[in-house]
Amino acid sequence: MKILFLYIGECYKLPPFLTLLDCLGKEHELIVACYETRESLSKLKAKYDGLNVSFVNVLERQKEEPTIYNRIKNKINRYVEISSKYADSVNGVIKETQYDKLWIIHERTLYALRDKFNGLSYSFSMYELMDAYPKFLQKIKLALKGADNVIVAEENRAQILRVWMELEKTPFVIPNKPLNHPRTINIPLKNDVLGTSDKVILYQGHVQKNRNIDAFCEAMPQLKGFQLVVMGGWSEYRDELQKKYPFVKFIDFVNPPEHLYITSHAYIGIVKYDYVDLNQIFCAPNKIYEYAGFGIPMISNEVPGLVNTVGRYKAACCIDTNDVESIKMAVKTIDKNYDEYCKNATAFYEATDIEQIINDVASHL
Repeated sequence: MKILFLYIGECYKLPPFLTLLDCLGKEHELIVACYETRESLSKLKAKYDGLNVSFVNVLERQKEEPTIYNRIKNKINRYVEISSKYADSVNGVIKETQYDKLWIIHERTLYALRDKFNGLSYSFSMYELMDAYPKFLQKIKLALKGADNVIVAEENRAQILRVWMELEKTPFVIPNKPLNHPRTINIPLKNDVLGTSDKVILYQGHVQKNRNIDAFCEAMPQLKGFQLVVMGGWSEYRDELQKKYPFVKFIDFVNPPEHLYITSHAYIGIVKYDYVDLNQIFCAPNKIYEYAGFGIPMISNEVPGLVNTVGRYKAACCIDTNDVESIKMAVKTIDKNYDEYCKNATAFYEATDIEQIINDVASHL
């Protein structure tokens, strides 16, 4: 089968998409119409050199200086401009490429192409529920309903989306588990970015107020022998945390899969999603599999997406993560029963055969 993927994003910043390529590239011919910098495109081609995966850079992404202006003021206008250019350019790729299946990756791509399909047959992978953005959902509704197949990352999201979008069938579910994982703890690091001999409590991901980690920062001075490390890209909230809690270690965003080298040094992983929308309540984080692949126990809050996964396996302490005392107790509980939590985390990771799930979904497209 020859599959043409369309994605208007940076592939390395969407690990679940890389997992699709990792798996399907073994037996199928894959073409990715993408939007990458020269450097990232070169790395992608090198990564998939042994598989039947090729990349067509529809637009060349320009590196932007990491200024507040580029991050905030120009972000929306830039996105609208790029979406329009990508949509126009990718039409030629679709017409000129012979393929068996067309697969749209991410809601941003569907939004950019929503008026371009005109009778085309396609499948669509949706990575966020987007209920916090009802106007956005409304704009992609017709294109979403027009997909032959919809794929999401969590079972409750599949049911919710079927009702909201009036779909004829329930979306397929592919969990956000990586196909390839180093599984070895304490992978040697080129630089001593951690700079500590204490037990690392790691938060990795978006550093945003709607996933606030203030209580973890406040708990740290009361937890001797532990170091809180926050790994994620710039945000105003991250700046606030750095100024307020100088004893917390901050590491900038690291492209997958290299970020896992740092993850491998964690003693406990943090997973936190607040009650701000259904997307977070029914979360589908790839980080729970990234932690669990190393057998790293987790501290999470009590939303269903975590209680019914790592909580059910007792791979995590599911608590009120806005309460300092609860955090301190969870750290002490895991520390006291560490081997058991590690074993449970490993069991959670190994319970999902992601390759079989992806191949089963692909066989129905």
